[in-house]
Amino acid sequence: MLPNILKKNVAIFITYQIRIWNRNIEAAEKLVTLLISENIKAEVSKSVQEAARDADIINTCTGASTPILKADWVKAGAHINSVGAPRPDFHEIEEDLVRKGIIYTDSRESAENEAGDVIKAGVPVFAEIGEVLLGSKPANKNSLTIYKSLGLAVQDAVTARLVYNMLYENNPL
Repeated sequence: MLPNILKKNVAIFITYQIRIWNRNIEAAEKLVTLLISENIKAEVSKSVQEAARDADIINTCTGASTPILKADWVKAGAHINSVGAPRPDFHEIEEDLVRKGIIYTDSRESAENEAGDVIKAGVPVFAEIGEVLLGSKPANKNSLTIYKSLGLAVQDAVTARLVYNMLYENNPL
């Protein structure tokens, strides 16, 4: 999943450098090698702090039960995509950092009941991504923003149907 997230970031944003950290250094090296083979500039970081330093966009995708990303390491105006820690008792982002950010999510109800990052920090969700896309809530581009993704069953069902159509019914997207 993570290589696809990074590829989408590169396709959407002007990306100058991707820094990868993983508890397993071999996994980080393997991902960096894959990215470089696709002409994406990437390097392995020795720590989360090093990877997050001066980053405009930070992607976290962990099963962490304790925070790995700290407020002091993230610059003002950065954006964090948090895909991991999808349980109320887990969190991958330090509570102080979550409190500093404006929280967006795919589902307010899911985030407030399932996302340990949001629950433990005691902060409200500012907007669902659909509200931003429809223009009813602003994107707050100059603020620290956090997108907490938990996934929605409807997204999985639609994706499965699209893949099915492509494979078995020869219906292009």
